Amino acid sequence: MANESSEHKNILVQIFDSPEELFISYFLKGKEVSFKQLTFLHIMLWIFAPLFRLFHNLTSIYVIPLVWRDYDPVKLTSGLLVSALIYPVFYVLILQIDVIRLYYRGSLQNYGGNPRHLILLSFLPFSASFLFWILPFPLNTIFILFAFAYSIWLSYLSMRIASNYKPKQFMEFLLATCFYFLTIALFFNILFHIYREVIL
Repeated sequence: MANESSEHKNILVQIFDSPEELFISYFLKGKEVSFKQLTFLHIMLWIFAPLFRLFHNLTSIYVIPLVWRDYDPVKLTSGLLVSALIYPVFYVLILQIDVIRLYYRGSLQNYGGNPRHLILLSFLPFSASFLFWILPFPLNTIFILFAFAYSIWLSYLSMRIASNYKPKQFMEFLLATCFYFLTIALFFNILFHIYREVIL
């Protein structure tokens, strides 16, 4: 248990401090990182998001008005649902992206193999953005978007190290991924309209 906890801490430190070294150790030197470990890390980060948001709301209601009389406090439950759901939803999308990556243009054959859970590892900084829910809007949104952009860059870095992706290939992969999700969204949108027109 202690060794596993130390490994989790090491991954979180390296993903920010030396991500290239982390990816090389896991993808080129044969070091294992399991799906279970990564999922545990993501969940351990998510669960703090609603707590940080609640702390922000309590501060907004009971502390800030004491020093700023014209301040309009937020509601106690403001943002709690969003902060609790945004990370699990992105987690499901990231799993789908990892599947797309494995089979994108025959990458398993073209690049001599492709490590699993690569995108899941790259998006740990996005899950770590739970810290920013303590900030007021729009600062929290801006910093969360920065964490998302950093995770995108880590995805490129990891795919370049693990599968020799070039910038153009990575951009094509992103476009293909967006097209995939837009197609799914369009499909469900059509089903919804059929349901509303025919059944309702």
